[in-house]
Amino acid sequence: MRMLGFAALCLAAFAPPALAQDCLRYGQPVQMEGFVLRGMLPGRPNFEDVRRGDERLPLAFLLLPTPVCIAANPTDPQTQPALPMVQVLMIGWRQPPGSTAVDAMEGHAVAFRGRLAEGLTAGQRTPVWLEAAEAVR
Repeated sequence: MRMLGFAALCLAAFAPPALAQDCLRYGQPVQMEGFVLRGMLPGRPNFEDVRRGDERLPLAFLLLPTPVCIAANPTDPQTQPALPMVQVLMIGWRQPPGSTAVDAMEGHAVAFRGRLAEGLTAGQRTPVWLEAAEAVR
């Protein structure tokens, strides 16, 4: 997880500033391409530590080759100027535990179609979610 944060910081440091009209918008359909990275969070029952018996909650991130700008909206009044990575939330994907399509995508270039949303939960690790309806490739 530390390498994930370091990679995101490196990309953000060299990102050119974006103009608001060039930014993607929350709620609009988008297709985003990048490399899939995986992470893990502690889940039920205590959401504190998997070594103490908490369930493992898998996370998926899309590391973008070029940082993107996300325009402000009423609930998030600040434009996200140069996001190097978004967290991917799989909407309606059903796969058996321990054998997900996302596991097979890790480290590979993938394109997802979906909508952008603010991450508003404790499982959020990036300011923006990509609610992915499907993987294109």
